[in-house]
Order: sequence, then C-alpha cells, then structure tokens
Amino acid sequence: MLRPDTNGLKPVDPSEIPQFGIAAGASYLPPIRKRIDEWAAEAGPAARQLLPSMVAFGMANYHVAPDLDVEGLSCAGVQKLLDAGGFAPGDIDLVIFCHAGTMSTMAAPASIPAVLMKRFGMRNAIGYSISQQNCASIVCAIRLIRTLMWRHRTLENVLIVGADKVFGEPFRNVGAYAIQSDGALALLIRRNNPLNRIGRIVYSIDSRYYRGTAKSAELGKRYVLRYPLLAHQMMAQVMDESGWQAEDVDAVLPMNANLSAFQRVMELLGLPPHKLHSRNIGEVGHVFCCDPFANFLQRFAEPDAVGTGNAVVFASATSGIFCALGISRSWTGATESSPFSS
Repeated sequence: MLRPDTNGLKPVDPSEIPQFGIAAGASYLPPIRKRIDEWAAEAGPAARQLLPSMVAFGMANYHVAPDLDVEGLSCAGVQKLLDAGGFAPGDIDLVIFCHAGTMSTMAAPASIPAVLMKRFGMRNAIGYSISQQNCASIVCAIRLIRTLMWRHRTLENVLIVGADKVFGEPFRNVGAYAIQSDGALALLIRRNNPLNRIGRIVYSIDSRYYRGTAKSAELGKRYVLRYPLLAHQMMAQVMDESGWQAEDVDAVLPMNANLSAFQRVMELLGLPPHKLHSRNIGEVGHVFCCDPFANFLQRFAEPDAVGTGNAVVFASATSGIFCALGISRSWTGATESSPFSS
C-alpha cells in the first residue's frame, strides 16, 4: 500500500525530486506479420490508393493478433518480462495500464490492472489506468510516477503495461503515415535505478486537436505541417534542459510513424540520420503508445549504440499531445555488460 508522508503538501525542493529509471522491459509482437499491400487488399479500394504514400512514409509491415484480445496481449507482454527475470511479482507496488485505442479496456467493473495483478501474483500492488492520452500514454504514466514517488516515499517498483489492438482492418492505418500493429510492452520502473535514468520530461497539449482523428480537414492539414516543428521543439527543450549538445545524444527514439517528419526533425536538431532509430517504422509498424520505449529497449541492448548513454524519447498523439523525455546512462542489455559503473 502506498503511504504518503505525514507532513502534508509542501513546495518541491529540487533535492527531493526522486531519481528513478527503467530497470527492465520487454515488448511483445504477435508472430503473424503481414505486408501493407496485404492490408490494402483486405481493407478495400480506398486503402489501395493510399499505398504509394504509405510506402513513402516508410511503412512496409505490421503485426496482427487474431487470437488475442487486449487482455491477452497485456498478459503476453508481462509474461515475456517475467520469463526474462525482469521482476519479482511480490516486489511490485503499483501497476499502471496504458492504452491508446478507446476499445482497449475491459467492461466495468473488471480492469486489466486487476487481471494482471491476480494472474501474476502481484499481491502487494494496487492498479490504475491511463486514458485519453493516446500514444503519449506511457510518457504521461512516467511523469505521474515521478510525482507519486515524491509523494509516497515507500513507492519503489512500478510496472507499466501498454497494449492495444486494431478492431477492423479498415481502421488499421492512421491516414497515410502509420500502419498500426497489435502488440504490448511491459516496463519495470524502479526508484534509484542506476541505469536508464529518467531525466527531463516536457509535455505540451494543443487543445485545437482535441477531436483526434475526427478533427476537420483544415486542422488535419495544419497538424501535419506543424508536426515536425512541434516535435523538434519538444526534443530541443529536453536537450537544452539536460545540458546536452548534439554530440552528447546517442539516439532519438521516435514513434514508428511518419519517417519523413522525423528525418526533418533530425536536421533541425543538428543530429546525423543514423542516430534516429527508424528501422521499426517499416519492420514492425506503429504499436500505439508502446513504440518509443520498445525502440529504446532494442537500441540500447546494442553495445555499438552506446557512447554517452543519453537518449531522447518522443511521443505524440493526433489529439494534440506532444511530449519528450531524456534518459541518461542508457543500457538495456545484461547488467554485467553495462558500460556504466553502478
């Protein structure tokens, strides 16, 4: 049970801001992988007309889970992390479920956090969900964890689980710049973790886009035009507040969408193209809010990708949410092989 300190709310002393980081993580992709031309053939003539633009935006493949619902995807992600020795169920204090799709929840009074806690024996945990943050959900959860760890000094280990599934092939694409994959992600966030330290978090919401994919055509065009500028603004702010120059950043971890926009962002940041972890845009597809951190786990398990250990993670949502965070001492391979001392 989380226990707040007894002194009541007070102004935040910078020295009291909790240090925490990603202690372990695992992403789950269902084994069925398809090409976007297969999707277009199934989705119909309008989809086929989008194929040239989708290819230009870097799309090629996506994953589907016909036999798993969102609950099953969530459990698969947690099981993968558990099998890798990523956490001990009895040590988990809090479970946060994140999703982007409005249908990625269970009917009340059931909940995915409750299912996960019961199935995996997290007997000491409580659970909540993050809604209405779309593909920025996990960044929102991490920002919330910082506040909770400051307020609750006994909060040590948090399990974040993200999962989403497309219901109906005509809805698998996001315009011409993303093809959505079914999948899941599990992250263990630990207080005072020596690696993968979460640093600056910046967040911006433009309420004009609150209708998401249902916004007007005019707003949709404005969103597309401003997207690289807003993404650059968020990432540049993280770098500036972290005191990082371009040469101090090992990698930019984006969503698996809109390759041309992120290529432009790298130019604006003064970063070389190879620092953008973009290969999963074509190889994996857009796994909703899971993308940036699945990319992070993959990138920093490769020794050749680690120099400074500094990374910028970016996420956004069609509802006008833009956010980025900085991670330092990044390493997701075997702990004993870490280039950083503990």
